Amino acid sequence: MTVIVANGWQLLFKAGPMIWPLFLLSIVVLATGLRQWVQLARLAKDLGVRQKQVLDVLRDKTLKEAMASCESAPDLMGEVLKAGILKFGVSRDMIIGVMEETFARRARGLYSRLGILSFTTSAAVLVGILGTVNALVVLFQAAQARSNALSPLAAGDMAGAVWQALLTSAAGLFIAVVSFAFYSFCAFRTNAVAGQVETAIARTANVLQQLSELQSQRGADGDENV
Repeated sequence: MTVIVANGWQLLFKAGPMIWPLFLLSIVVLATGLRQWVQLARLAKDLGVRQKQVLDVLRDKTLKEAMASCESAPDLMGEVLKAGILKFGVSRDMIIGVMEETFARRARGLYSRLGILSFTTSAAVLVGILGTVNALVVLFQAAQARSNALSPLAAGDMAGAVWQALLTSAAGLFIAVVSFAFYSFCAFRTNAVAGQVETAIARTANVLQQLSELQSQRGADGDENV
């Protein structure tokens, strides 16, 4: 294991200065991708439970208790449902609009991290190619200078310089593949979470509309009895 680590560090130093931006990009990819993965897994687990909990309270009890249920754990779904409950009594479309705005504001971090992963996918490839091109330019300049001095580079030296130059391209492609894998998975999961929230928004708006109509009907019946 120690030998492998030592060889890995030797390769990093042989790859040239552009390997260090790639090293930083790899850290960004892992940190961003893992954070997005964990957050989406937690959201997917909690959304259905929170939705059922709040809607059950909303149907069986009062708006005040439903609000308290939303505020008991101020997560994404709780904030979205709370925004809709606060608009109780207005039109269904307005309730949906307010809840969608709340979701868009709270989910901004999810989409921004997707943007970071998209950027690192492209940047890793370009930085890797730039490192290779830069190393090849230096190599051919040295080869020309040695040739003019009547001491040309040996084929083995040329081959060694070329494979070292290609290290940054290989590293960049590897980082890009990992970043794209994170991006694809997280984009799919983010869209799934968004669809789940949209379904919850529609159901909540329907329940609030039914409660509002029922309340209006009771008020009308009370006026008739008077």
